[in-house]
Amino acid sequence: MYMNTIGKEFSEFLCKLLNLEFGKDFFYMRVPDEVGPVYWMTLVGSYVNRELKTKQKIKEYQFVLNYRDVKAQNVDEEIFRIEIILNRLTCAKLDNFELYELSTSNLGSYEDADVEGRFKGTIQISVKIHDDYH
Repeated sequence: MYMNTIGKEFSEFLCKLLNLEFGKDFFYMRVPDEVGPVYWMTLVGSYVNRELKTKQKIKEYQFVLNYRDVKAQNVDEEIFRIEIILNRLTCAKLDNFELYELSTSNLGSYEDADVEGRFKGTIQISVKIHDDYH
């Protein structure tokens, strides 16, 4: 049985939003071998953020989206572009989860070139969803 997790669903959402192809230039929970440009996302934490008066819970998931390319300028510009897109969304919708809030942090942290001459930038994304368990 296929279970659509928040990570899989949010990966599909990002692929549509950023015009990427899962398994080709976007990956989830694995670091790709491709030189770039390439994106990959990992889940780094999650917790129950709060309980509403209705007894509905808000779960928060923290993802790190990585972008790698051979030019530092491309990484700088792409991370900035993604941050703008995600923070200016006014009507984001997931298919199987009720989205409460979407935001980014750690905007544009960059690393020096690796041994293969590739540069990487990261952006942390917080995805908060409604959860009706109680």
